[in-house]
Amino acid sequence: MGRGKGMKKKLILLLCVCVFGSMSTITGCSEKKEAKKEETEQKKELKKIGEEKGSDYKIELKNSTGKKITGISVKLIETTEYPENMLKNGEIYEVGESRELYYTVPESNVGGEKELTSGYDIQLTFEDNSTAELHSFPFEDIKKGEICFDEVAYVKYTSVSSKDKVETKEAELAIKTEKEAEAKAAAEAAAQAAAEEAARQEAEEEAARQAAEEAARQAAEEEAARQAAEEAARAEEQQNSNTQSSPEESNSGDGCVQDGLLW
Repeated sequence: MGRGKGMKKKLILLLCVCVFGSMSTITGCSEKKEAKKEETEQKKELKKIGEEKGSDYKIELKNSTGKKITGISVKLIETTEYPENMLKNGEIYEVGESRELYYTVPESNVGGEKELTSGYDIQLTFEDNSTAELHSFPFEDIKKGEICFDEVAYVKYTSVSSKDKVETKEAELAIKTEKEAEAKAAAEAAAQAAAEEAARQEAEEEAARQAAEEAARQAAEEEAARQAAEEAARAEEQQNSNTQSSPEESNSGDGCVQDGLLW
């Protein structure tokens, strides 16, 4: 009887273990399904940036900048101007929000082929109208990542080619430093050019002033010479006039004496 009761207890215990294990397995599978379902639903609910149809790239990006984004624009590195905003008017890319970015490489003007490029830059516009750039954005090496901001905008992602974790902050800081140095050099060059231009203008103005003074001096000398010549001409004319009138005055003054008689 003792052995029978012991066996019965073992069977009950084994049954309980099996039931508990089955319940755990069912619960675990259910949780995994729910998580997968939730992840799928989240992906379905992601808002789009850009046009999906005909796009060359599709990337899931999370806004981890700590700022609300009101504008996103992509350009070829070779071009200088960014095209129009890819977000709809008044649309806000919220902090912590993930979206799907679709980008279509523009066609060249010849043959409808895709424009050749050495890379792409992305401009972000924030709610306070400040902007930041993501340089050489790795469209071909990223499927999912996040945009961050700390002094500069940068991207964190897992490389498609190497499977390594990549962060572009150092590269962006290096670009910022280089641009600041270029801007400083340009400002110094502009200041130097402005100083040289001011000196040139001052020299020209001084030369013009001296030329005007010299012209005025020459004009005064010419006027003095003209007046002197006129005075000399008048004096000479007066002298000639006096010389011509002197004999007549002598004859009329002395009278005519003939044979001792006064006429």
